[in-house]
Amino acid sequence: HFFGLLWTSNFITGFFIMSIAGAVCSFYFGVRDKAEDRPRFAVWDAVKTTLLKHLGSIAFGAMIIALVQLVRAILAYIDRKSKDVQKKNVVIRYVFKCLACCLWCFEKCVRYISINAYVIVAMKGKSFCGAAVEAVVTILKNIGQVGVVNTITAFLFVLGKILVTTSCA
Repeated sequence: HFFGLLWTSNFITGFFIMSIAGAVCSFYFGVRDKAEDRPRFAVWDAVKTTLLKHLGSIAFGAMIIALVQLVRAILAYIDRKSKDVQKKNVVIRYVFKCLACCLWCFEKCVRYISINAYVIVAMKGKSFCGAAVEAVVTILKNIGQVGVVNTITAFLFVLGKILVTTSCA
């Protein structure tokens, strides 16, 4: 049941990411000369397209993320149950900490690649695996720009949180 919870949670997140990406792609990349030719219901059209054509890609991406999360949860469970052994043996404690850190990093990478793959699936209609390969290639070709954009985005999120917090206080 726990794996089903993880898979469903990631599926719902992936569905919303792909729907928003489809709406943005149809609005932004659509060839329209006049404002009247732009789609009036871009979000609804993207949701329909996602429901009818891309649920398998979302399910596959969500399953991959859920498997990594399940392995992390199992490791955390074993870590909690072996606290007595870890108190006696420092090496085992560090092995668990290193494994937890590596799995956390791996999950973040898989999630980042999956989000970019969802965008490519929504934009081009590719399968999830082909879109994931294209996403990795695109990220690696533009690694400097990706780093700058992610840094600026993180800074703006922190700035926004500070502004909202101070304006509500």
